[in-house]
Amino acid sequence: MWYFRHTLFANLHNAIFRLVFPMLGGIALLAVFVISVGESMNPDNGGGASIFGVGPVFSIGFGLFILGGVVMLVLRALRPEFFRSETLPRSVPERHPTSTTTETPTSVR
Repeated sequence: MWYFRHTLFANLHNAIFRLVFPMLGGIALLAVFVISVGESMNPDNGGGASIFGVGPVFSIGFGLFILGGVVMLVLRALRPEFFRSETLPRSVPERHPTSTTTETPTSVR
C-alpha cells in the first residue's frame, strides 16, 4: 500500500484494489495469527507436553521468531546498506518493446 500512496484515491478502482482489499487481507491475516497463537499456547495441542506452562508449538514458534530478530540485527550490522534501501533502485523497470520471445504458450488439456 505504501508504494501506491500517491495514487490510492485517484479513482474508485485504485481505492478498492490498492487500499480496501489489501487492508482486508491484512486484517484477516492478523485474525488468523491471533487465533493460532492462542491455540498453540495450549499444551494439549502439542501432544500434551508443556514447556514453561505453554505448548511446545508456541515455544518453537516464539523461539524461531526471536532467532529471526537476532539474525536481522546481525545482518543490519554487517550489511547496513540494505536497511537504508541502497541496494535496489527506486524506479520500476519498464518493459522493453524489443524483447524477443520465441516460445508460445501451450494449452493444458
